Amino acid sequence: MELSDTCTIYDWNGSPEFLLFRTLPGSRVLTASIAQPWRDVALQMNPQCKFFFFHLNATLTSGFVEGRDELTGELSHRGIRCFNAAATSVSKRLLHATCLRLGLPASLTSQEGDPDELVIVKTNMNAGGEIEYRMLAKERAALGIEEPSQTLMSLRETLLARRVSVQNMYPVLPRKSVPVEWWNDSQLVVERFIENREQRFCRIHFFLDQISVANAICRTTVKKLPYCDACTHYHFHGNSPVSGSMPEDLPAGLVPAARAVWEAMQLEFGAVDAVFDDDSRFFFVDMNHTPYGGKSEAHPVYSHLRHALVGAAN
Repeated sequence: MELSDTCTIYDWNGSPEFLLFRTLPGSRVLTASIAQPWRDVALQMNPQCKFFFFHLNATLTSGFVEGRDELTGELSHRGIRCFNAAATSVSKRLLHATCLRLGLPASLTSQEGDPDELVIVKTNMNAGGEIEYRMLAKERAALGIEEPSQTLMSLRETLLARRVSVQNMYPVLPRKSVPVEWWNDSQLVVERFIENREQRFCRIHFFLDQISVANAICRTTVKKLPYCDACTHYHFHGNSPVSGSMPEDLPAGLVPAARAVWEAMQLEFGAVDAVFDDDSRFFFVDMNHTPYGGKSEAHPVYSHLRHALVGAAN
């Protein structure tokens, strides 16, 4: 039996280029729907399934299955392991709160501070909130998502009028230039704009104990792997580098800290982005439970992550 025969991906709004599909090609896919009764999902399981993945491409996902605990309990009774079952939010505010609770630095900032310091204004939802913006009002309500605020809509329309890409719609400006209503809107998050002379950032992919760190040079304001000029991948098993020696160009403690964050947010698979200042202090600024993989169907990152499931199957 092939590994793919044992995997079921419960997917909403994903695509073949997403990391999970690249890592586990050929897996059976069930199309998720909002407020789906748990028994409807359980009835679709085949006897070969050993691993079930919640792959829901939205920031808040608790409303996708009515009776999620009952579903995971039923699947566990059948000997099926579930992944990301307990992770129902990857919002910016939850990420910052998690970092602070763990004693890690957070880039979240307030109106008080150096008026000339650069800050970046983001949506609390991932990817500029574009996925949630495209939902019907009744779908947002079922997922517990507020209707877009007037402040958010005004910001979005202004940036789109300037032909700014929706997913790169985060303005960077001095603290003194941030309108008061942006500070007061719970749908927006204002962070210190962290950067370094080398324009480095990291995306840390993880699947249980298999970890791959993409150490990238990216000269765009908003750091994203598809826009990077150069990228080196370092593979870890747990906190230990597979090569045997710790990469010198990664900040000390980065991987253990990242792992503490995703475990606290109850994730087993996903990716977290870290930015650095010139003193190599790192800040986690984005958590994603449905990360993008790439256009290539084969990459060492996929095979490294896949090994987590090989180990779990044995």
